[in-house]
Amino acid sequence: MRYSIQWCRSLIFNIQIYLALVLTAVVFLPWMIASKKGALGAIKFYSRYVLWTASWIIDLKTEIRGEIPQSSVIIAAKHQSFLDILMIYSVIPNGYFIMKRGLLYIPLFGQYAYRLGCIPVSRGKRGRAIFQMLKDVEKRKVTGGQLVIYPQGTRVAPGSRNPIKLE
Repeated sequence: MRYSIQWCRSLIFNIQIYLALVLTAVVFLPWMIASKKGALGAIKFYSRYVLWTASWIIDLKTEIRGEIPQSSVIIAAKHQSFLDILMIYSVIPNGYFIMKRGLLYIPLFGQYAYRLGCIPVSRGKRGRAIFQMLKDVEKRKVTGGQLVIYPQGTRVAPGSRNPIKLE
């Protein structure tokens, strides 16, 4: 019985976060088109909304430890789920991610990622992709912000030790 209740709560949580994602993207769209601040406002609002609903719908508590970087830094994190992206974005002031190029083609999501200055990488092109990524990061440094990169290049299970992508 307890498992069934938790399963239902998880289902409700998942449905509502994706509905909220679409709704937030549409509501903030004019502001996002007008200004990068609009895109940043949307992701901040959505990130905090998801963490808040996670705390009371599925009783998931999140914790950020340490000093939050305000200047231009590189944040290398282990990518375990969609939630870790939202946790990082909820606290950093001006973040942008290294992301796989295919995500740019998702309606609305891709436009927001582009507007935020995320750097797309063609993962299949290896050496050429790294070279292009470094050029894009160098160009992006002018505007500053916190660069978030997932060194394993994809989601990894908690506790696993996947190698870092170096080429």
